[in-house]
Amino acid sequence: MSQSTHKAAPKSAAGEAWETIVVVVEALLIAIVLRSFLYQPFSIPTASMQQTLMIGDYFVANKFVWGYGKHSFSLGRYGNFTLLDFELPISGRILGRSPNRGDVAVFRPVPQTVEYIKRVVGLPGDRIQMKQGRLYINDVMVEREKIGTAEDTDSSGDTREVTVYRETFPEGTSHTIQEISDNGPLDNTQEYVVPAGHFFMMGDNRDRSADSRVLSAVGFVPETNLVAKAEGSVLLDQGQYPTLADLAVARQCALEQNVPIRLSMRSRARSRSGLEQRLGYQFADPDLLDRALTHSSAISPSKRIEHSYQRLEFLGDRVLGLVVADMLFRKLPKANEGELSRTLNTLVRKETCAIIARTLDLGREINLGDSEARTGGAEKDAILGDVTEAVIGAIFCDGGLGKAYEFVERMFGDHFTVGQADRADAKTTLQEWAQARGLEPPTYTQIERTGPDHAPEFTIAVVVGTHEPISAIGPSKKIAEHKAAEIFLVRQKVWKEPA
Repeated sequence: MSQSTHKAAPKSAAGEAWETIVVVVEALLIAIVLRSFLYQPFSIPTASMQQTLMIGDYFVANKFVWGYGKHSFSLGRYGNFTLLDFELPISGRILGRSPNRGDVAVFRPVPQTVEYIKRVVGLPGDRIQMKQGRLYINDVMVEREKIGTAEDTDSSGDTREVTVYRETFPEGTSHTIQEISDNGPLDNTQEYVVPAGHFFMMGDNRDRSADSRVLSAVGFVPETNLVAKAEGSVLLDQGQYPTLADLAVARQCALEQNVPIRLSMRSRARSRSGLEQRLGYQFADPDLLDRALTHSSAISPSKRIEHSYQRLEFLGDRVLGLVVADMLFRKLPKANEGELSRTLNTLVRKETCAIIARTLDLGREINLGDSEARTGGAEKDAILGDVTEAVIGAIFCDGGLGKAYEFVERMFGDHFTVGQADRADAKTTLQEWAQARGLEPPTYTQIERTGPDHAPEFTIAVVVGTHEPISAIGPSKKIAEHKAAEIFLVRQKVWKEPA
C-alpha cells in the first residue's frame, strides 16, 4: 500500500517580499496606534523642568488619561514638512478629564507650533501670582522647604548655582523646584486669573522657564490644547534612543518620585556584567548592585534613603570590619592588640577602600547627579570608599557572609601588614606619641568649611600640648584630621617627609 507525499510548493521571491511588506506595515500601524492613542515618548531639549526632568531625558506621556484634544494626534513637524502636524477641528476634548494641580503636562501653547512640558499650577478660576520668588495661589503663599544647593546648566552650557526647594501645593502634593534667586524677572508678577476651560503652567526651574507667566509666549493653556500627561522618565547614554523596555520601565516610575534610571536596561546589563567579572561575583538580584553604585546626588531628596547606596554603605562598613578583624586575628598571630587595632583601622579607612575601588574601576560605574559628576565625584576618595563599602554590603545581602568574606579576603589581602598600618594610621600614632610624653590627647577643631554642599572642604587644626597647631584641608572632617596628624608627625620628625 502506497501513500502519496504532498510537499508545499516553495514560495516565490515575490511572495516572500510581499509577506515582509505586510509585516512591516502591520508593525508601523501598531506603532502609530500606540503613539496616537496610548503612550508617546518625548525628549527634553531645555532646562525649564530641571531637576524633575533634565536636558536629554526621555519620558513617557499618557495620551488617554485626560482624553483627546485637537493636538493629540499630531505626529509633529519636521523642518518645513508640516503635513503630519494636523489638528482635529474640535473645541473641547473627547472623553475629556481635567488634570490635577501638580500634574506634569505636555501641551501646545496657543501662540506656538511645538509642544511644551510644564507643571499644572493654576486651575480654572484660580488667582496666581509671584511675589519675591514665592508662589501664591488664591492669595495663599505656597509652602516651600529648602533642600540645599546645586549647579544648573542650561541648553547653551551656562552654569549657575541654584537653591533647591521642596514645594508643597495646598492639596498636599509636593515636588522639587529650583531658583537662581528670588528677584529674577519672573519672581514678581501681576496677578493672573485663570479663565474657565484653561490652565496655568509653570516650569520647576523657576528662573529658566518661559511659561504661563509670559502671556505673549505661553499664557493660559486651553484644555483642548492639552496633549498628554507625563508619567515617567528614563535617562540614557548620549545619542541612545529608548527601547520599548526602557519606556515600559519609565512608565512605572512616576515623575513625582523623581527616581531616574541612569541607563537603559540593555546598556546597564552589559556594563554590570563586566563589573561582576571584576568583582568575581554574580548577583542574583542586580538591583542591589545598582543601588550600591547610586550616589545620593542622582536621587531626589525624598527618595535617597531607599534608592541610594547610603544604607548599603552602613551595612558594608560593619561587614568589612568584622571580616578584617577575623582575618587579622588568624593571619597575624604574633601581633599584639595595639598592632591589630592599628592595622584594622588602616584597612577599613576610606582611603584604603578608595584604592580598592580604583583597582576595580568602580569610578566609571557610579551613578552621579549632574553637579557631582561635573566636580569629579567619580574620582573623590570619599565617594569611592563609600561605594566599596556599599558593594560589600550588597554582596552580603545577595550571597551571605561567606561570599562577602571571599570578596574582602581577595581584594584586601595584599594590605595585611603591620608596617603599613604604622605609617597610615596617623591619628593613632599621634595619640600614642602624646601619651608617651605625658601630654593630653590631641584635639581636633574645625576652623572653616567651604565649598558647596555636594563638594565641601573642611579645614581642621590639631593641637597637642603647647606645640604650635597644625591645620590641613580635606573633603571630610575625618580625612582632614588624618592629614593634620600626618603633617604634625612629619614636623616632629616622628615620620619622614613622604617621598
